[in-house]
Amino acid sequence: MKRSLLLFLLLSLVQQSLGQCQMFMCHLHAWSTKASKVTTSDIDVNLCHYIIISFAEYINDEFFQHQRVRDTYSWMSTAKRQNSRLKFVLNFFSYVGEEKFYEMYKTPTKRSSLIQSIIQSLRNNGFDGLALQLAAGIGTTEPEDYDRKLYADFLEAIRNAVDEEAKKTGKPGLMLFMYFSQTPRNLAKYFDVPRVYRYMDFVIIHGFLYYEIYVGPSKGIDIVQGHTNRIYSLDPEDDRSLDYDVKKILKLGGIKSKTIIGYNIMAAYYVVFSSSSTLYRGYKIDDYSTVCEAISKGGTVQRIPEGAPYHIDGDYLIYYDDETSVLEKVKYVKRNGFVGVYISDLSADDYKKGNCGKGKFPLIRTMYEFCSKP
Repeated sequence: MKRSLLLFLLLSLVQQSLGQCQMFMCHLHAWSTKASKVTTSDIDVNLCHYIIISFAEYINDEFFQHQRVRDTYSWMSTAKRQNSRLKFVLNFFSYVGEEKFYEMYKTPTKRSSLIQSIIQSLRNNGFDGLALQLAAGIGTTEPEDYDRKLYADFLEAIRNAVDEEAKKTGKPGLMLFMYFSQTPRNLAKYFDVPRVYRYMDFVIIHGFLYYEIYVGPSKGIDIVQGHTNRIYSLDPEDDRSLDYDVKKILKLGGIKSKTIIGYNIMAAYYVVFSSSSTLYRGYKIDDYSTVCEAISKGGTVQRIPEGAPYHIDGDYLIYYDDETSVLEKVKYVKRNGFVGVYISDLSADDYKKGNCGKGKFPLIRTMYEFCSKP
């Protein structure tokens, strides 16, 4: 309790100049309506500096973009006419241990062919950059067909090809991003972190939804500890926070001035799972509009020390973010000298229904406006 109070006081007393975010990025999961309920017609083109669109893959020895991604091309062109500063980045997704992908990046001719195909596709379809994502860890193939050094060589080859293309054509260089969405422990296993930072323009450290299936004393996780969107650790042994992961990654060779902090602002829903009413079980992840609807029906809202709210109504518990807590997330970026903010899914907000009574995208808009302030 004393640690929690001290954390709250420290956050309240910080008065240093925060500065302005250089970048504000949002992610549209266009490849699947199940992955993102947001459509291009829902999006305010002045809401984000960059929009990442998912995704492209390496399939049958080719750079393949899903049809739903291709369907966004005409909208991208219109959006850029409406906001000339808006930039689009294509998400290139692959798995650790995927055999064909491994064969490609360890074979110079195949690697070169793919990279040229990527550059041509980005230029032809109006993209301004590429965001590479390598899935690893729970639920992915064990890395039998993976080489940490060769993957770094692949990134170096992309960097060199992009720079050479810009030099030859006189066009602005395509931007290169890398996602870090693994725990620091897995990250060191799969990535040469200093080399990744050397070859990429920016690296997105994607904050997890620190999701536990069960929350309760019998599982060693109390209500405050269980919050899925925490920035800060509650004690030195607490490894379920964004700040913990960021510090570990920086120690591995990360560079603050090239780091974008990613946030998952989805709400996590739990229900009582024991007769003693002290054990909750998670049962769904949903957007902010559903939270506002639940709050309007009753219950109480409380906050953990850093300000993130949770709602309890009878047997139900919801962890979420609101307009107050997302400001602390932007302050974290500004206070620590990171480049900017990345929102992992546009559909996490109240993007259409207006249940929160504050227009479309109230959370993301709050973050964007505060990010833009000097």
